[in-house]
Amino acid sequence: MVHYYSNMPRPRDPWRVRPWGRVDYPAFSAPQFGRGTIRLIIFRPGTTAAARRWADAWASLVYREMGILAVGPAILAMFAFPNEFPFVLRASIVAAVLLTAAITIWAKARPTLSDARGVLIFGRAPKRRGEAATITGDLALFEQALAKLDELDDLTNLPPAEYEAHWTAIYNWLGDSQTAPQPR
Repeated sequence: MVHYYSNMPRPRDPWRVRPWGRVDYPAFSAPQFGRGTIRLIIFRPGTTAAARRWADAWASLVYREMGILAVGPAILAMFAFPNEFPFVLRASIVAAVLLTAAITIWAKARPTLSDARGVLIFGRAPKRRGEAATITGDLALFEQALAKLDELDDLTNLPPAEYEAHWTAIYNWLGDSQTAPQPR
């Protein structure tokens, strides 16, 4: 059985975090265009909280498509400059700031994401009524990995070393699978 995930904390424990990784899907293009990539990303055990935050920021901006939300503030920022500045200069300054921020986040997240393991699933909605949705990728591996991670999340009283040992076993198991494309 497939459980659907978000990166929001579970209702039973609002402060719970998932140090093992994340599940991402396109938030804007999937509903609009009927296709998208679902990514299961499992960080290398021992990844620091700071490294996970940079990887989470990049994944939210790119994989979840939350970077589109920067368009509104960017447009407002262009009009915050005095009118003496030409429009091209204002747009260039805002674009340079956004590009610098994106490059910084990418540079900080890249080492963590390059060590990550995961599974990619590509889904496409049916084009005509009565057709089935198309799913490509190793759905069985995706479901098995999520089931193992569910079990890990349900073990609430584990000491940190034991939690990391279980996390390491899942990470290594996924790395041994020859069918798992890496989530880069």
